[in-house]
Amino acid sequence: MNLPILSVIRKIVDKLYMLKKQYYRHKFKLISLPLTAADLLRAGMRSNDSAILIDLIKPSPADKILYIGPGYYAEPLLACAFYGATIDIVQPKTQNSVLGNTTYQTIELEHNIRSYYLLLNSIYGKNILRGKINTRKYEGYIQDSNFQSKYSLIFLLNVLDSGEAMYHFDEICSKLFDYTETVASFIISAWEQKSLFVARKVSAFAQGMGWKSFVFELYNPVNSIDFPHGVYRVLLVKNQLL
Repeated sequence: MNLPILSVIRKIVDKLYMLKKQYYRHKFKLISLPLTAADLLRAGMRSNDSAILIDLIKPSPADKILYIGPGYYAEPLLACAFYGATIDIVQPKTQNSVLGNTTYQTIELEHNIRSYYLLLNSIYGKNILRGKINTRKYEGYIQDSNFQSKYSLIFLLNVLDSGEAMYHFDEICSKLFDYTETVASFIISAWEQKSLFVARKVSAFAQGMGWKSFVFELYNPVNSIDFPHGVYRVLLVKNQLL
C-alpha cells in the first residue's frame, strides 16, 4: 500500500475518533471534569450504586485497598481509582456456576476495565484515573493468598454469605486481620437480608482478636441491584491506640 493511501486512511481514522469524542461529549453532556465517581461513571453504567458507595467512602491516595471478589464488575474499582487509591484484587481466575459453566472472571474484568478506560478517555480527552488497579496480584481464595501489604480499606461486598465462605469464615477473618492497618474499615454487604448479620459477625470476631470494633450503616439504597440489603462499615481500631 503506497504512502498517499496510508495518509488518507490515517486522516479518516483521526476524523472518526474526533466524531466519536464529540458524540460522547454531547450524549452525556460532560463539559467539565467530574467531581464525583458517580459523575465519572455515568457513561455506560450497569448500576450507579457502586459509584455512589465509593463517593460516600471517598478513599484517598494514601489508602491501600483490598477488594475481595469483584468478579468482572469494574465500576467500583474505577471509582476507587478516580480518587487516586491503589486497589489490590483477590479472587480466583475462574468461577464455576451451578450449571457447570466456567467464567474466566479475571480476563473479563480486565476487558471491562480497559473498555471503560478507553470510553472515559474519549469523553474527557485524558486519563483522569489517578489510582492503580492490580488485577492479578492475588489469584486465589482469601485464606490461601500470600498478602504483601497491610490495608486500610477492605471490601467484602456480597462474598461472605455463601455456604463455602461461612465454612471458612474464621480462617478468612484471621488472615485478613493479620494484614489490616491499625485503623481500618471493612465495607460489607450480603444477599438475603444478611448484610447486618455478616457485619456484626465480622465485628465480633475482631473483638475476639483484640480489636475495638464499631458497626455503622453506610448505604441503604432503594431497589438496589448490587446492594438490596444495604452496606455496612465495620470500623476497626487496635486496642493499644485507645
